[in-house]
Amino acid sequence: MIIWRGWGILAVIYAAAAFVTERLLIDAFNPGGELPFVFGFGLLLAGVATWFTGVALNRNMPKRKFAALSTAREAELAEYVANGTFSRGPGHPLPQTHQEARVMADTLFEEEQAAWLSALSNRHTLFFIPLQYWGIALGVLSIFSMISDI
Repeated sequence: MIIWRGWGILAVIYAAAAFVTERLLIDAFNPGGELPFVFGFGLLLAGVATWFTGVALNRNMPKRKFAALSTAREAELAEYVANGTFSRGPGHPLPQTHQEARVMADTLFEEEQAAWLSALSNRHTLFFIPLQYWGIALGVLSIFSMISDI
């Protein structure tokens, strides 16, 4: 069973770091007792860190990769069309004119872009849930923790 994919485990690591930090703060400032709101605040920080990490890994980075792939592939296809060597591969007819090759290259490029978008998006998950949404879950848990400390 796949529990996480990519850097999805960071949600667990951030929550564990919040717990360990809470225990260290309690031992340092109030040995043998409790400090209200410390764990909730730590979970809130873990949730914020998880949200921003998830957005960076699942949204921003794929957009940059997609832009780089698109630019390179578009230039490659344009070069094939300009040289008259464009072919979609076995089983597809060869273009008869330069205009037909351009249309076939544009169609191929659009198909590849659609496949890239789905392949690059939300690659970092924990239990099949994208990492950034675990940030929201940690934030909600922090609110419950703070309310229970009242």
